[in-house]
Order: sequence, then structure tokens, then C-alpha cells
Amino acid sequence: MRSVDRDGVMLEEGYGTAVNDSRTGVRLLLGVAPSKGQILEIQTNHSTLGRATCLVEVCWTKPLRSNEEEALYLVGCRMNFYTTQSVI
Repeated sequence: MRSVDRDGVMLEEGYGTAVNDSRTGVRLLLGVAPSKGQILEIQTNHSTLGRATCLVEVCWTKPLRSNEEEALYLVGCRMNFYTTQSVI
């Protein structure tokens, strides 16, 4: 996951977990709390399905655990762009 602000500056790079997804959005578990309206670039690499990249817009962030060392946030995102590359 890469996070970009409105000026196109990378703010954070790291890993997260997709809790569930649909054709229009995705919920993520992250160790950082992105702001509403922030654009995230999500890259995946699956051994059989191939690589995928999508841009999502953060709609809301809910803290699940606020311990600084082990913070955890549930983040609701709207899908903006999605592309895949098949494994051949």
C-alpha cells in the first residue's frame, strides 16, 4: 500500500489486510490512520490470479486498537481505479 496526498507526495508505505471487498469498495485493516479523502494505491501479487493495482479513496477510519506500538484501524474505501495483470 502506498499513500498519496493531493499533491502526489508519498506519505506512507507498508502492508495491510483487505477484510472484504466489493465492486465499489474495500475495507482494510491498517496500522496507520489515513485521512478522509486520502488516495491509497494498493498493490497485490497472487500466485495464480496475477498482480493487481487499485486506487481507492478513504471514506472513513475507525480505530480498533489505539496502543501506539500496535495501533490498528478499520478503513472504509471507495474504489477509484483497478487493473490486473494475469500470470502467464
